[in-house]
Amino acid sequence: MATPLRAKRMARERCDLEKPNPDYYVVFKDEDLFDFIAYIVGPEDSLYRHKFIKLHLKIPDNYPISPPSVTFIQHRGDRIHPNLYVEGKVCLSILGTWEGEPWAYSMTVGSVLITIRSLLDNEPYRHEPGNRNDVNFNHFVQRRTHVLDRGCSNT
Repeated sequence: MATPLRAKRMARERCDLEKPNPDYYVVFKDEDLFDFIAYIVGPEDSLYRHKFIKLHLKIPDNYPISPPSVTFIQHRGDRIHPNLYVEGKVCLSILGTWEGEPWAYSMTVGSVLITIRSLLDNEPYRHEPGNRNDVNFNHFVQRRTHVLDRGCSNT
């Protein structure tokens, strides 16, 4: 069952999420505070510059006790980052999808988006879950992001 805290917290977060932000933007569908789309803007100094990472977020009934559910929406069928899986999984400890620092009540949807964006650097293989550290993955991402540059849209 949804809690009043969930609605109150998301109403406040929505105000923050809708403010102009160079790192991401969020699209709410009508008045639904609990199911929406976010686009992370790739950092200028990274392999992901001029790219958008599209995510589908769902806010669980017990938010903010539990983290939001975040699904990566793949554009072309390639895995472009070790933490973003083709089938949609976002591998991140604060989402409960990997070991490490867990979700904390004080975290927000905005902090999740910033955390995901911080992974979009020039050496994505360093973030490989399990520390595989495959340098060839970096070269693959460089090729794939070049292909995305030639496409009409990457969302």
